[in-house]
Amino acid sequence: MTFDVFGKTLIVERANDRWLVFDRWLVFNSGEGRRSPVSDIVIPDDLTENDIARYLDDIFHERATPNRPSVTRIG
Repeated sequence: MTFDVFGKTLIVERANDRWLVFDRWLVFNSGEGRRSPVSDIVIPDDLTENDIARYLDDIFHERATPNRPSVTRIG
């Protein structure tokens, strides 16, 4: 899943019963083709796919702007 988090694009994937978060910019610009999860964003494992946008909105709400008032799923 891909989310626009107030202008920052994050990729969220489920692996081994855990949610992993990746910064899209780092994924595409690493130069090595490797991906490392963003360690400072932790999504509770018991959240459903439908709850992720709201959770990201809750933890990053201070980044909201009139042009980007909420987190949106873009993929």
